Amino acid sequence: MADKANVPVKETGQQNLEDTVTYNKVGNIVPVDPNGNPIPNVPAVPYTNDPTDPTKVVPNEPVPSVPGMTPSVPTVTPTHPTVDTPVVYTTPTPVTPETPVTPQPDEPATPETPATPEPVQPATPQAPATPQAETPAPVKTESAAPAKQKAKKLPQTGNENNSAAALGLAALGLTGLLAAGKKRRKED
Repeated sequence: MADKANVPVKETGQQNLEDTVTYNKVGNIVPVDPNGNPIPNVPAVPYTNDPTDPTKVVPNEPVPSVPGMTPSVPTVTPTHPTVDTPVVYTTPTPVTPETPVTPQPDEPATPETPATPEPVQPATPQAPATPQAETPAPVKTESAAPAKQKAKKLPQTGNENNSAAALGLAALGLTGLLAAGKKRRKED
């Protein structure tokens, strides 16, 4: 990290100009336990220098991942770029499931005996009414012969005179004659 973002402009002449820029080491994100002790085997991660301003560090830097532990904050924005920032990590306490209670069976109740219903006398059936016959509507019948004739007839395709096909065939024949004539000239 630099102590100056820009070197000020000075009037020049035939003299040597000199200006000193001092770079300091940036701080680190340090993973610590709830007691403030650094977590063993977890390295501290240095802040990232701001590429557009050498006097600052990048804000909202993500904290390092520690397996089996949870950080107190997801990102860090250092207020002092050269001072380390401790981040507290905690180990989640495992939730122990409660022992299920075995339900005690209730005493079965004695079933009640159903009351026997008195038989009901069936009603005397009435004589059925005489149905009136309906006259069926006449069915139209078509002769089967025309349907068979229509089924036997195949569609007629390709009967139209196609002048484009005839013209193409004539052009192909003319090309063949010209090629044969050219070959005959070469043989002579």
